[in-house]
Amino acid sequence: MYRILVVDEELNIRQFYQEVFESIGYLVVTSDGQKPILSLLDQEKPDLLILDINPAKGNSARKLLRELRSLRIGLPVILSTSLEEGFNNDLKSLLNDDYYVINTQDIEPLLNRVQEILPTGMKI
Repeated sequence: MYRILVVDEELNIRQFYQEVFESIGYLVVTSDGQKPILSLLDQEKPDLLILDINPAKGNSARKLLRELRSLRIGLPVILSTSLEEGFNNDLKSLLNDDYYVINTQDIEPLLNRVQEILPTGMKI
């Protein structure tokens, strides 16, 4: 099964994403962003990272994306935020081939992105 790591400081968002993605066959690990995300990536070895733009104090999507790029970690990343203005040109330049979704009450855009990256079913 594909493994997704969801990093968001909001418990309700983590639980909602976990419920949705597990119901269609993904394995989901969640974090509030308080622990170092790079060590969590190494420990959990996810196939995809869904990351809140501001996961927790002291951590930032911008910093993490820079670290991932410098380490040449080719992990697909979906950045999520509830505020469109939270996404700026600096983050766009770091995304390269990754994705960006504005999280709203409608899960479809995120679900579609995840299924584009990790087709539902067993990992080969």
